Amino acid sequence: MIELFGVMLAIGLPTVAALPFASRALASYKRSLCKSLLIIAIAFGTGIGLTSIAAFVTLWINNGLPQHLAMVESVALCLIFALGILWSRRRKDSIGHHATELFCDIDERDLHSFRPYLIGAFFVTVALALATMIVMSDAAPHGRWDAFCIWNLRARCLYLGGDGWQRMFDPAINWSHPDYPLLLPMTIARGWQYAGTTSTTIASGVSVAFALAGTFAVVGIVGILRGQTIGMLAGMLVIGSKYFIRHGAYQYADTPLAFYFVLALGLTLLVVESQQAPIGVFMLIGIACGHAAWTKNEGLPFAIFCSVLAGVVALRRIDAAHRLRSCGAFALGLLPGIIITLLMKTMLAPRNDLMSSQDQFAQLTDIGRYAKIAAYLSRSTLSFGEGVIVLSITLAGLLCFGRRRAWRTFLYGITLIGAMAVTYFLVFLLTPHDLDWHLTTAATRLILQLFPCVVLVAMLLPQGTQAAHVNAGESSDRG
Repeated sequence: MIELFGVMLAIGLPTVAALPFASRALASYKRSLCKSLLIIAIAFGTGIGLTSIAAFVTLWINNGLPQHLAMVESVALCLIFALGILWSRRRKDSIGHHATELFCDIDERDLHSFRPYLIGAFFVTVALALATMIVMSDAAPHGRWDAFCIWNLRARCLYLGGDGWQRMFDPAINWSHPDYPLLLPMTIARGWQYAGTTSTTIASGVSVAFALAGTFAVVGIVGILRGQTIGMLAGMLVIGSKYFIRHGAYQYADTPLAFYFVLALGLTLLVVESQQAPIGVFMLIGIACGHAAWTKNEGLPFAIFCSVLAGVVALRRIDAAHRLRSCGAFALGLLPGIIITLLMKTMLAPRNDLMSSQDQFAQLTDIGRYAKIAAYLSRSTLSFGEGVIVLSITLAGLLCFGRRRAWRTFLYGITLIGAMAVTYFLVFLLTPHDLDWHLTTAATRLILQLFPCVVLVAMLLPQGTQAAHVNAGESSDRG
């Protein structure tokens, strides 16, 4: 019971503290169930990421976790929540221009009658997935290989290491990837501080929470842009995937990374389909990118690519008067995660093991190597989650019949996904490890990282039959 209370505090307090700010950032979009789920996902991701950064900075300065960190952090988060409520109320009447949307809700057409059934089916699917993850977590309380050899090992070093916590960066344990960022281990260590024990409930609870947050992010973005019916359908495709459920229980960092990927991309596409976007949305995009970098190494190239995409969107979609403020807000959100990641990597962590290959020229010129990687990744993508990616694309194609296609949204989204796919391909091409081993152990998890983004972009492709300029500030529910 104490462990459950500890994980609820460690996760719940940062989420609650960030709720007023997340709600304020999306205040110009219509109220709906999907928007509420998105706000919860944003608050969770923002709060967890920032508290993990603050806790690590405290640990680094103090050379160990302070004994009363949980108490001090709890008081600070409660004060932030109170200030957020006051700030939100003071600025309630100063929202300014509402985000004018360029899309027509698909729910306004023939899918309207299916909405209650799909909403019910979505929550049943979430409940079943949650129960499955709990059972799987109980069967493997320490998670799978990467969980207890990398993430939970490092969490124990942070929580139990005292002034010797930096030993987790020792090159002698290079098999544990000591250069990996620390959002997930630091969050688990925070949970242990709240609970007062290294309970496995904390690690499994954090992992399950990230899986749910990733699902809510997909539902929220698609629901705002295409209506609740399509939003719930997209969410079911994500949380209903067996592989996604498994990793929600495995305690790997790929599920948190997938969450930050889809949150950053989704919010960017929200700006793409709006004539005007609140400054807060750009800050949230930056925060999601920075936290992706602070979660796993793959987050660094994503942060670079998404920064470029956000800049292009700002140039093309935001008027000149607000462009500089939008880019400044993005940079402000991006910097905490990027700075702490780079400081850790340059001042504490050893060199990444993937940078040790001595035969990169031979690997780059080996045509057979290209063919093997392409074939393996293609097979893995088509078979991922029993074909859930193919199913998502097929459903999106069926929904396009008789409707407009959101080609601009699709182009932005697929460009970012494609850039990450090329990056992953290059990693396999230049890896110093045995190629067959590396593909077998890593390829499907890399696909998992992009899986929610693929579902998001696919389900945003179908658009309403007519473009409509809708006042997004109205309080009525979009279907």
